[in-house]
Amino acid sequence: MTLTVLTGAAGAGKTSEVIRIINDLRERKQRSFLIATLDGGTVRPALEKFDMINARNGRKARVDFKGHAPEIRAFIGARTTAPSTFVFDEAQRFGHDFAEDWIALSEAGHRIIVSTPSGQQLERLRAAGATVTRIRKICDLMADGEATTIIRLPGGDGTISVCPRCAAQLQAQARTHLRERLIASAPGAGSVQIYQPIDSDFPEFAGLEPIRADSATRAGIMAEFVGKHVDLTDAGQKSYIDVGCNSGFFCKRMADLGLRATGIDVAPNDIEMGRVADSYIYNRHLDLQVQNALTWVPEVMAEHDVASTFSVYQWLFDKHDAEAVHRSLRALMAKTRKLFFFEMGYTEEAHYRDRLGLRIDREWCLAQMREHGGFADIVTYGAGWNGLKRDFFVGIKP
Repeated sequence: MTLTVLTGAAGAGKTSEVIRIINDLRERKQRSFLIATLDGGTVRPALEKFDMINARNGRKARVDFKGHAPEIRAFIGARTTAPSTFVFDEAQRFGHDFAEDWIALSEAGHRIIVSTPSGQQLERLRAAGATVTRIRKICDLMADGEATTIIRLPGGDGTISVCPRCAAQLQAQARTHLRERLIASAPGAGSVQIYQPIDSDFPEFAGLEPIRADSATRAGIMAEFVGKHVDLTDAGQKSYIDVGCNSGFFCKRMADLGLRATGIDVAPNDIEMGRVADSYIYNRHLDLQVQNALTWVPEVMAEHDVASTFSVYQWLFDKHDAEAVHRSLRALMAKTRKLFFFEMGYTEEAHYRDRLGLRIDREWCLAQMREHGGFADIVTYGAGWNGLKRDFFVGIKP
């Protein structure tokens, strides 16, 4: 049996080792196949678009085949007439049963290299006599211990791999920094009020009072409808966008459900705080961007399965041409595949009175959704329901 398993902490360099192995085999003209699965969650953009796998150190390799489990089995079955090396990255995505395929291939005389198996896969492969190689990486910061934690740096795909001590220190520093920044950004100088909650029970955020105290109620309604109307069995393949996301509370809550979450906001500071929260607290790989909804939504935004916008468009009506604002809102609804969550500040509210140039109320919101949303059903939760500050609308598409 020639069955090698690569294990190690996240960020240790397992994918880099896979790429080194396959590229070496190819240079020596050895019969070999690098195989990737489309199962198991979100597919990396490089794999999805370019048939490539990339490592953090810049190494890359083209896959020989990508697909779902039945397709992979068919591909392998047609190439077992001659001894070959089959290399599998991100093995945990292949499913527990695929361990039997690796074992059978090895017993048939092929060399099998499996990287990053699940615990159940690893147990089965060990029992079958596999050689297990643990890849270790030294802490990127202090180089005095094994790196066990990957931290994705705010605002991009850059990462560092750190030891437990450095991880704890960085995360504690980030929480303190974020608290100070939230307070500095509060409506009143020195106020402990913040607009959205930070979805965390760390003591640094105790006592911070969200202005939108109904955020959890809104998120609960959203979770209920997502659970009923969005098929999440294909984990990570459904998407969500929040237009006017602030620091990303709703993006985080939807990512908790398994949606790939994007948020846009015109305020750079809000986006930066959301990125810090995601990097050091949430770890949900949120895509938070500084964008202007007026132009970005109709001209650039892709379709999403779930979308939301809360208390955003009345501000746009206050500052921009009404037709352009209507165009953006209608594009957002049109680009929503399944669920649309909607809230508006009404003209009768004191801080909008005599500013909006049109009357916005419950009937106006319902009219927009009925005439331009393409919804099969619209559900309305009235202001005051379980503490809701404003009417909350849910549009459901067939």
